[in-house]
Amino acid sequence: MEAWAREVVDLHREFAALFRGDHDDLARLEAALAPEFRMIGPDGIVRDRAATIEAVAGLVGRRPVDIEIHDPRLVAAGPPLVGTYEEWHREPGGPWTGRVTTAVFDPCPVGPGTPHGYRWLLVHETWLALD
Repeated sequence: MEAWAREVVDLHREFAALFRGDHDDLARLEAALAPEFRMIGPDGIVRDRAATIEAVAGLVGRRPVDIEIHDPRLVAAGPPLVGTYEEWHREPGGPWTGRVTTAVFDPCPVGPGTPHGYRWLLVHETWLALD
């Protein structure tokens, strides 16, 4: 698996751990998101870096969820690098829901919050019909 795809999988594992309440340290997320980060959710709401971190902080320990990443594909090697992947969520006892995500990454030095050498610039999610 390419480094950018490992970043996607690992950061989503971090989200699941935060949402379950395994810990409440947002340092990994804060380091991973570039200052100019933007997220466009499947609902069309655009959040900047601060609003994204605030939204995640509000869910710490409050939303146990399984998260799986499927079918990561490189779109453009960049920089910036562009990739797509499917992100599947399931709350306890519930059905899987999914979204197709396009993410844009900026290469950066490897560090504690950027173990794969990529910082997130943009995420754009679209609902995915799962059968």
